[in-house]
Amino acid sequence: MNDDMMTVLCYVKEHFASQEVHRLDTTRLDVPGLTKSRMTAALRRLGSTDEPYILGVKADQEVILIVREITERGWDALGGGR
Repeated sequence: MNDDMMTVLCYVKEHFASQEVHRLDTTRLDVPGLTKSRMTAALRRLGSTDEPYILGVKADQEVILIVREITERGWDALGGGR
């Protein structure tokens, strides 16, 4: 996992912690410190590995448009615990 992926994953975690509904529309996502292209690349990698870090609704089977959950692998990468 690279720094951009970890930054996006931490952002998703913080969003889910502050919201009652665990759903994140990535089309409106603005992660501080990342350009749109870097953020999109990180989302693509987080959702497309053999064991993805996040799950959600994808466009063209590539980029997740709506994040619905962080997988166990994602939680492990974040240091465990929900």
